[in-house]
Amino acid sequence: MQRIKKEYDLPSTSLQLGAIINSLTKNVKEQIDLRKDYMHIISIELKDGEWIQNIDISSKELALKIQSSGGRKVDFDIYLKKVFNIKSSKFQNGYYEAVLFK
Repeated sequence: MQRIKKEYDLPSTSLQLGAIINSLTKNVKEQIDLRKDYMHIISIELKDGEWIQNIDISSKELALKIQSSGGRKVDFDIYLKKVFNIKSSKFQNGYYEAVLFK
C-alpha cells in the first residue's frame, strides 16, 4: 500500500484518501447519470426527415431542439416526461424545442 501511495503521490492519511475516493465516486455517478440522460434522448423514435438539431446541457438544465416536419410536440413531451421534468416546450417553424430538468 505504501508503494502505491508513493507511486501515485497519494496522501498518507486514510481521511484524505477517503475524501478523494468520495469525490471520484460522485464524479463517476454524475457521468453515468449524464450518459443515461443522453441515451434516453438519442433513443427518441424519429420519423424520416426528423433529426436532433441540438442538445445543450448546463449544470441544471438540458435544452433540446429537434427538426420535425409534423407537429409532434405531444409525442416528444410524453417520451421525455418518462425521465425528465419539462420546464418548457414548444413546436415552432418546424422545430420542437424543450428545456428539461431532473
